[in-house]
Amino acid sequence: MHQLVHGLVYAESPEDAYTTARDEVFETVVTEGPADHYALFNEDLDRSPIDRWSDVPAVARVDDEEGRRLVERGWESSVDEYRKRFDRIEELLSSQDREAFWKDGMVHSDYAHEFRSLGQRRGMSTFLYDQNGEGVRHREHLERIEDAVDDLDLERYQNLELYIVPADLQY
Repeated sequence: MHQLVHGLVYAESPEDAYTTARDEVFETVVTEGPADHYALFNEDLDRSPIDRWSDVPAVARVDDEEGRRLVERGWESSVDEYRKRFDRIEELLSSQDREAFWKDGMVHSDYAHEFRSLGQRRGMSTFLYDQNGEGVRHREHLERIEDAVDDLDLERYQNLELYIVPADLQY
């Protein structure tokens, strides 16, 4: 299964953002699981050659229109996936005798899968990742990432811009 995900990274240039996302975000998501591999878009920072994501740039500044569009797309995908998981859990809770959870291996597996999906820091219900390869799981996390470049007290972010780097992640 292929999924379009996005890394949010601080960098001085698009080239640095691309490298940082590759090395610090997507390598982490693959080496520490659960993804099998990833593909970034054009190394020359041009448009994607990957047909399934033809409208995606290789890198965009978050404060540009295209970057904002990608952030919102990633956030909306995360929210939609969470809603599906919550709906599935509610369906399980209303359709199954809760004692079946302890008795029936298939029922237990269904519950475990849905709860695990909600709790993972990386995985198929995560569409935005921070610079450390951790999933952006709530709006406050996203706002902290976006605000860090404007916070003059954080010396490490001076002279850096926030970029978004898409990747085709395969599970």
